[in-house]
Amino acid sequence: MHEDWETEKIANSSRSREVEHWLDRYPEYEANWVAIDDTESGSGWIEFDTGKTNNEFVVLCQVGIGFQQGEYTALRAALEKRITP
Repeated sequence: MHEDWETEKIANSSRSREVEHWLDRYPEYEANWVAIDDTESGSGWIEFDTGKTNNEFVVLCQVGIGFQQGEYTALRAALEKRITP
């Protein structure tokens, strides 16, 4: 995990925009990130479009339930895609 792992909160912005801003600050991680969020806070991921297919690297957990087996499986798959050329 990056030492500056938390995105900066941007007023009237979605979480996806916050991640785009974070990636602008750390471009060396453009191809090496995975996001874990909840379905309420992370609702803006649908609009996340940097010209790439990034949504496969976003794992959304259910509000009030948290990280379960299905999310673990999705996270593992996303991480494997990142490390497999």
